[in-house]
Amino acid sequence: MNLSAILVTTKPDNTLNMIETLNNIQDVEVFHHDESTGKIIIIQEAEAIHDEVNGLKKIKALPGIILADMVEHYFGEDKNLYPSSDLENIDATCGTQVADSCSIPEYLNQ
Repeated sequence: MNLSAILVTTKPDNTLNMIETLNNIQDVEVFHHDESTGKIIIIQEAEAIHDEVNGLKKIKALPGIILADMVEHYFGEDKNLYPSSDLENIDATCGTQVADSCSIPEYLNQ
């Protein structure tokens, strides 16, 4: 499961309407808002990275959106991209010391 925190900006007088619109989108929940500035923070859940990106694009295309940018994300295991066995074999201390050389699969370094 992937989780995204997305900052949405709309006109202040449109904030409450936009909150209702965003809350009606499947797998999206308004987390916080500031009606005086039109800023809204939403949390989006998605099964895969592709779904997460498409969700953000959908939000950006909504009428009344001035700006929508992902500000934080958590990527769960996406078995379509990374075999879980590779993810389980990464040493949790890898990269914590200067000049560490870790055996991280190359596709995770991209």
